[in-house]
Amino acid sequence: MPILAVIPLVISAILVRYESGTGTQTTLHPVILLIATLIGLWVMDMLVLQRRIYLYPSRVIAPIFAFSIIALLSFIAGQLPWFSFATQVSLAAQIGGLMLFLLSTGAFLWISQYMNDVKWLQWMVWLFLSIGGFYILGNLLVGDRIGRLIVSDSTGSVTWLWLVALSSSQAIFNKQLKQRERVLLGLLTFFTLLAGWRNRQWASGWIPASIALVVVIFFINWRLGIFTGLFVGIAFIYLNPESAQEFFTRDQYSLYTRQQAWKILLGQIARVSPILGLGPSNYYNYTPLFSILGYYVRFNSHNQYVDLIAQVGFLGLIAYLWIFGEVAWLGWKLKDKAAEGFEKAFVIGALGGVAGTLASGMFGDWVLPFVYNIGITGYRSSVFTWLFMGGLLVIEPMVNERSKAAQVAGN
Repeated sequence: MPILAVIPLVISAILVRYESGTGTQTTLHPVILLIATLIGLWVMDMLVLQRRIYLYPSRVIAPIFAFSIIALLSFIAGQLPWFSFATQVSLAAQIGGLMLFLLSTGAFLWISQYMNDVKWLQWMVWLFLSIGGFYILGNLLVGDRIGRLIVSDSTGSVTWLWLVALSSSQAIFNKQLKQRERVLLGLLTFFTLLAGWRNRQWASGWIPASIALVVVIFFINWRLGIFTGLFVGIAFIYLNPESAQEFFTRDQYSLYTRQQAWKILLGQIARVSPILGLGPSNYYNYTPLFSILGYYVRFNSHNQYVDLIAQVGFLGLIAYLWIFGEVAWLGWKLKDKAAEGFEKAFVIGALGGVAGTLASGMFGDWVLPFVYNIGITGYRSSVFTWLFMGGLLVIEPMVNERSKAAQVAGN
């Protein structure tokens, strides 16, 4: 039963601290092992029990497979000696980088094809929001004592933005919930943003989450969405001008150093293999060949899109953006056709989540973690993006079946 997988998956991502060493700078954790097992069991079920491979024919499937194939080709290309004065990173790090790519797309496929009932999606969403609400409220009330119960790597940028996207959309659009339940969800949105405000120096936390909320509000009224976006920006500057000035000053230096890194990665490193990139994780060993602000050191891009070009080339970046484009288009089509209540609210929340996720990529490798930055442990957080986006494909066939039934009844 899907529920037997959904509950331990969410719990292990956020609450289970166990990790095992890999002999490299990173470790394996239960989410990696559980997702790999679930994908393997699903494939075996198709091959052995059903004796057929069937995937629901959604437009999103093509870019998912395209990205996976490109990642494999990039891994093969990464074995070539691109620079004579440096070697590739260890094979374990390369496999780890490839694994993060394949398990992310695999998680999307698993949930989109294995879950055949929206109630399992509901279980996952409510459990995610419940644990997230416990963490947010507890952290505001008693501080780090609650934080110690949560695995810190599970609270990356995308976790925050999906908390805001899903809680706000359910509070606003799920009219089947009781009034007090919608109020609680609204409070979760508010307190999550408040926690982000208290830690506003961490732009990856509050900016993508705010964007997710603006997009959700946009579907109430587009003028209200634009007003909310402007209000958030003005409030940040007006309510605490010292922090705002510090934020922009600090980020100006941060942006400058990142721009220098991007110039080296795109202009001198990635150009030797622009189509397929240098292979998963490999560029990290090539960076000391070039001076960044006078230093010959290893560095990473702190940007999802530059990271993808360096690792899997422009083909990989195009496939990645293709995935998000198709998911956004699917959500746009479903928003007016999904059943009132949870389904409609989830679709709108997913659209907000997609927008916030794309924004989070500008601040770091939050969606497809780089082995030598956020690392494999960051998959505890990033997996939620792939699971919740895959949730749209749980709803799509149900919507299409209802549409066909309505057409038949009309005839």
